Amino acid sequence: MEDETLREANALIVDKSKVLDLSEIGIFRGFSKEAIETLSSVAVEESYKPGELIFHGGEISDEIYFIRKGTVKIVLPLSGGMFLHLATFTRGGFFGDMAFLDKGVRSANAVADDDVLLSVLSRSKFNEIGPQYPAVVAKVFERLAFEISHRLRQSNIEVKALQEN
Repeated sequence: MEDETLREANALIVDKSKVLDLSEIGIFRGFSKEAIETLSSVAVEESYKPGELIFHGGEISDEIYFIRKGTVKIVLPLSGGMFLHLATFTRGGFFGDMAFLDKGVRSANAVADDDVLLSVLSRSKFNEIGPQYPAVVAKVFERLAFEISHRLRQSNIEVKALQEN
């Protein structure tokens, strides 16, 4: 199911070495140049090597991560040193949205699958631009809600398939 979703997004056939500009990240497509520059001004760039931990489940955070290059796996630690693979996010996607929204505890680990370049946006920094750019903030929240709704629908399909087998 995940491979099919990635293929639909053309994630498996694009030049993986290209670093995306923030304006090329799906959630920001169609944003004005000014909006992108404003978001870029409060985001921090981070890079990770293959296998490197980006964040650990149980950490408290308010950050969301936008993938400009590379692939990130989200895994749930299990007993006995085992992990359950939950999702894979590729260039142009984002993860860490739950903590960004509720400033809560990370529910799983995020691990770089290859060389990864991220733009990281904290909720506190994002809130600082709200008074000056309310339309940008509203659009980001609208697009986050849409994507989270899509992810939840996919999860429902997967749970149903597991129950029927």
